[in-house]
Amino acid sequence: SYYHKSLEIEKEVESKEGISTSLNTIANIYLNQGNYTKALAYYTKALELFRELKNDSEIATCLSNIGNLYLLREEYEKSKTLYNQSLEISIEIGEKFIEAPSYVGLGLICLNEDNAQKAYEFGHKAYAIANEIGALKLINESAELIAKASEQLGLYKEAYRFHVVFKSMSDSLINKDRIRRISELEYQYKYKKEKQTIL
Repeated sequence: SYYHKSLEIEKEVESKEGISTSLNTIANIYLNQGNYTKALAYYTKALELFRELKNDSEIATCLSNIGNLYLLREEYEKSKTLYNQSLEISIEIGEKFIEAPSYVGLGLICLNEDNAQKAYEFGHKAYAIANEIGALKLINESAELIAKASEQLGLYKEAYRFHVVFKSMSDSLINKDRIRRISELEYQYKYKKEKQTIL
């Protein structure tokens, strides 16, 4: 609801950058809720604006997001096309934060198509980039992909090693989320106390 309010304000002030960013964020929320029809509608509008603005970084991100949507809908060919389009742009402009998730997505498609070798290769590409840029969530996702692909290839030592990395990263991400939530609660408590004092 807040992003919809933000979108209305950005439309009033005619900010194409703001409108496109809000549209993409609203689409992400719908995607997380499993509302693929609404998510796709918002991604499509966002992509159109990003193209008008010639914002290559956001175009690549949006293409990857739509690739995720089609992956979840098990429409693998569409998903593959979008991930590859995103990769082409992100490699050209050097956006590794966008490049790595596309490799993970392509790897997951390969696993679903029983191509463990290719999934393994994509997993390692993503894992190398994720470590280089220090992205915990991407390290987590790529390690899980490598573990699954390795297991299917009969590389059990490697599967175990990357499963340990995946589990360790999962625990770190859960702890980070807990710390964030505790900080938010502490802030809310302090804010209420200060408000009571003022009143």
